[in-house]
Amino acid sequence: MATKLKAKQLAMLVTDAWIIAAITTAASRSGATYTGATTGLWTNQRYFDGVWTYIFNGTTLTRYRAPISRVTPVASSATPTPNCDTTDQYEVTALATGATFGAPTGTPYNGQKLLIKIKDDSTVRTLAWNAIYRPIGLILPTQTLSSDTIYVWCIYNSASATRDVVAVGNENGSPILSRVESTTAAVAPTPNADTTDQYELTALSVWATFGAPTGTPQNWQKLLIRILDNGTAQTLAWNSIYRAISAALPTTTVLGKTMYIDCVYNGADVKRDVVTVSVEWHVSFVPDSYWNGSPVWVVTPLYIWWAYIDLDGPTRYRSYWLTNVDRMS
Repeated sequence: MATKLKAKQLAMLVTDAWIIAAITTAASRSGATYTGATTGLWTNQRYFDGVWTYIFNGTTLTRYRAPISRVTPVASSATPTPNCDTTDQYEVTALATGATFGAPTGTPYNGQKLLIKIKDDSTVRTLAWNAIYRPIGLILPTQTLSSDTIYVWCIYNSASATRDVVAVGNENGSPILSRVESTTAAVAPTPNADTTDQYELTALSVWATFGAPTGTPQNWQKLLIRILDNGTAQTLAWNSIYRAISAALPTTTVLGKTMYIDCVYNGADVKRDVVTVSVEWHVSFVPDSYWNGSPVWVVTPLYIWWAYIDLDGPTRYRSYWLTNVDRMS
């Protein structure tokens, strides 16, 4: 009996002149309200006509869009810009140029969702984003993946007037490429947390002091630093925000060798915790080499001791990793 009564009530809503008029006007978008005569409506009841959901709170009848996505496809655009009044899913199907996503037009409501799908024309294209797109614990893609669809899932946050990006993925599970900032050399290299995941110095020719990264980092945000000098060892120093965890921060480059410093942002302590330091393999025989009978003991920078033991003559050796070895005279 209750089901029949709801169906009758629904029929009244759909056929009333005012609801028909609302459907044909711009005011009928999601969240539109009606405050006219509501005789016979049930307080705190929901009504669904197959496309829209209506909720009556005793005073106002509010009309919400049902979960049927409105899709706007475009083949390619240099400035793709969804319209939140008409679009829930925005698809770029064959991007043929670099693209900067503009701030969505229209009037969004709090919690409104937007799914963006991006696929290139089999050629990798650069991507940029209006500041309204705010990544939450992840990074926005800066380029497409050839012939692979990228998904960007956003929720409108009315308090901050931002499109909070809560998920980024792609159809084949390929990694979303990191944002790389590269420079030859700098006296005060300073990564930007808002735009950079990997920061590299490709031919450092001066002493360098790394500054505290600019921007607004997210807890657990990662930063990978890569350093290569110009063939001459250079002195390195670090802002106090860089905190060594499992490896000492390097104070010099190793001439001609690539070095990696892997950091994780610790929001509780406001620190860039340095969790690993790695250097391209190298051995330094001079001056840190010591003889003790037939073995030759050698100190290698950033590594433990290595022992070379003479087997059959001056040109044949067997090598071993050793730990807890003191300097030998």
